[in-house]
Amino acid sequence: MDSKKYILCIDDDEDDCSLLAEALHGEKPAYRLHAVKSGDLALQFLADALQNNDLPELIVLDINMPAMDGKETLVQIKKLLGGLYVPVLFLTTTPREEDLLFGEVRGVTIMAKPKSMKGYGDLAKTIFDSLLQ
Repeated sequence: MDSKKYILCIDDDEDDCSLLAEALHGEKPAYRLHAVKSGDLALQFLADALQNNDLPELIVLDINMPAMDGKETLVQIKKLLGGLYVPVLFLTTTPREEDLLFGEVRGVTIMAKPKSMKGYGDLAKTIFDSLLQ
């Protein structure tokens, strides 16, 4: 496996990104996680990654963030990437019907944020078994 493979985590909660990084490393140590705290920072990061032909294998995106929320961030990411496809996983503490519909229409997987380290381990397994095959 290419050691440059990585997952981008966009979440204003640093603890959630740290727990996800630990779980991903436990599942597949060669993958790395790059975390940013806002949609604006994510767009800057992805613009650079696009220019360097170094896009992430997956974007894990928190729906509920201050300023630019996950839904608006997703819309802007899709514009930035044009026709390029990078899978997106929405994570939320409060799944709402409107969020599920928004994600479904845009081909985004939505899951509840784990509440324990075991939950993050299960999420990492799902990521590698289902989303990154």
